[in-house]
Amino acid sequence: PHSASVGPSRPKVEKRAADTSTSAKRPRHGKQAWTHPRPLDAPLPQPPAPPPAAQKATRKRAAPSAPPPPAPLSLTSQPPDEFVCPISLELMDDPVCAADGHTYEKGAIEDWLGTRKRTSPKTGAPLKILELFPNHVLRRQIIEWREAHAAP
Repeated sequence: PHSASVGPSRPKVEKRAADTSTSAKRPRHGKQAWTHPRPLDAPLPQPPAPPPAAQKATRKRAAPSAPPPPAPLSLTSQPPDEFVCPISLELMDDPVCAADGHTYEKGAIEDWLGTRKRTSPKTGAPLKILELFPNHVLRRQIIEWREAHAAP
């Protein structure tokens, strides 16, 4: 005779009714509930005590020497490259940032955009946005550099 059962039969397990007698819930899927490793009101562990002076190495390090003072600045010293406009090659007075992310002297970039194609002077890529934004941080740095290099 032909049997309708294909595999070994499983014993039927009765479903238990949910235990509602306690308010605490048991974790699902065999996961354990997380508990903090120490109570919140417990004192923090103290760091280990340093070794006694007798155990420390007896060899002392030489005191670090102070760095040499900076060379005196003169009027002939060159400004940092970031302070020089890539178009005019002069120290900037009114630095502005273009859409290419580079900073230019305001008058020089305005002339560039007014008389030439609308491209980046540094990369040659087309500029989709022609707005210029003041670079206040660089302007302040240039002013400080000028004051530091001014004749006494």
